[in-house]
Amino acid sequence: MTAALREWGYIAVERSGQKHADLTGILTDSETSFPMVGLSRDYLVYRQAVKQDGNPIDHVVIVLSSGGIETVIYDPYEGPSKTMQLQRQDQGMPKGTYMLATARFLSYWEQASEPAWMFWVQHKPSGRATAKSPSLESYSKS
Repeated sequence: MTAALREWGYIAVERSGQKHADLTGILTDSETSFPMVGLSRDYLVYRQAVKQDGNPIDHVVIVLSSGGIETVIYDPYEGPSKTMQLQRQDQGMPKGTYMLATARFLSYWEQASEPAWMFWVQHKPSGRATAKSPSLESYSKS
């Protein structure tokens, strides 16, 4: 993926064992995308989207903001869970977005099979921007 992105002036970054400060640093950096993170299956069990038994595979969400008290995520998996739909509506959030207590979010993130994994796209550190290198914001406005 990085090879394809590099042509446009961006790189893909993937890291495990990150801390909350690393996450908030990515969220506040204007040169990066919103990070994707892996949450343990317990997150989906808590949201009543899956049963406790079954494949313990992690679930990936996009983090939109995270502070000391609340974390807002985008999770497109709402469809199968009436509980998720109702929680979102109770929170007054747009479709697919949810607010979690940051402590709960961090617990799911740290208990994933790949603990504290994060993936994001960032502007290539090289100063060699080309006409083919639009800002990330240009993609989010369409």
